[in-house]
Amino acid sequence: MRYIEQQILVYKRSPDSILGGLRVNRHSYKTMICTKTLYNNIDKGHLFCRNIDLVLKPSLKTKTKRLRQHKRQLGQSIELRPSVVDDRQEFGHWEADNIKGKDNKSSVLTLVERKTNKSFILQVDSTKARDIIKAFERLFALCKGTHLFKTITYDNGSEFAECYKFSSDYGIQVYFAHPYSAYERGINENYNNILRRYIPKGKDISKLTQQDLDRIYNIIDYTPRKRHNYKHPINYLKKNF
Repeated sequence: MRYIEQQILVYKRSPDSILGGLRVNRHSYKTMICTKTLYNNIDKGHLFCRNIDLVLKPSLKTKTKRLRQHKRQLGQSIELRPSVVDDRQEFGHWEADNIKGKDNKSSVLTLVERKTNKSFILQVDSTKARDIIKAFERLFALCKGTHLFKTITYDNGSEFAECYKFSSDYGIQVYFAHPYSAYERGINENYNNILRRYIPKGKDISKLTQQDLDRIYNIIDYTPRKRHNYKHPINYLKKNF
């Protein structure tokens, strides 16, 4: 129980992720419980953590595709994206978004790889398009080139207006989701919800260093995922590549 409390309170992990990770990693505890039993124990106050400390359950509300013609499409539409990207069977296809902080004066750039869920969180000097490009250039230098990136799918926000140049400058195919259609980048949207456990809405992101952001995305990258049979993204990455 002490281990579970630490995972919830310190690492912001969900009960299902914690228990799934224990099973996959062949825990040494004499007793094991199911996810429902853990939730019941939290409800009864048997742990120091409470329901308010838990990750919010995902919304099951059906989302429908909406197109509003008054917002201009920035570049190549997601409709032209190859089927191999949708199938998530090939590494190198990413989704990107910009998370804004307090008063929209600071932001971070998030990238998630569709097959493995490997991620990056990058410090951005402002929400302007030129600073988004600078953040990408730092990432490409860190990765010693662009071989990790085959395609990137963006939100239709104005901060990504210059990213279409990647197709010619870096050989990376760029696609844009339809305006007001965040569900078309569902993997990235889900990642941003996880990120909000560590960077709540209204927080002044400008006070976070790149080292702080590296620590956060490493915690997320080492969180067991149900989609990967409770292996974490780094483990899944090493296993497949």
